[in-house]
Amino acid sequence: MKKIFISIVVCTIVLLVTFVVVNQGGNSSGENTQQLDMHQDVPMAPDFQLTGMDGQDVRLSSLRGKVVILNFWATWCPPCREEIPSMNNLKKILTGSPVEIIAVNIEADGPATVAKFIQQQPIEFTVAYDVAGIVHKQYGVSQYPETFIINKSGVVVEKVIGGIDWSAPQVVSYLKKLLE
Repeated sequence: MKKIFISIVVCTIVLLVTFVVVNQGGNSSGENTQQLDMHQDVPMAPDFQLTGMDGQDVRLSSLRGKVVILNFWATWCPPCREEIPSMNNLKKILTGSPVEIIAVNIEADGPATVAKFIQQQPIEFTVAYDVAGIVHKQYGVSQYPETFIINKSGVVVEKVIGGIDWSAPQVVSYLKKLLE
């Protein structure tokens, strides 16, 4: 059953990717004023700046030229926890490729909660904290996990609701095509 679900998700991803548009998102003030509108012809990913698990700033616009997997998650979410190992595997598989995984934790006490969580479940990709709840609202996130795949030009090319196996061959192949 899980393989069928993954196949359906991957097929949907492949069918929905039809164009690439170059455009600069965000604003120079660093404020999060853009709203994601999946009904636009060009769903640009709103820029944001959050603090990462390592204390460094994470800014989406600084990742132009890379494919970004932007995942919204919480430690209390079973599907979120289940997909972390496959995201760790994807990170290893695509080492050296211009792909960035950013997991945005949406919990108000994210820094403390995630610190405890990673003692039991290592995370080998970037974690950022949306403690004010601004970024997940910009993206219209209402279910967890919810993931946006953003191409090298900053365009949202896919939205995935629910957990999937990110290291599945079909997903890896899809991401490699976005790198071409």
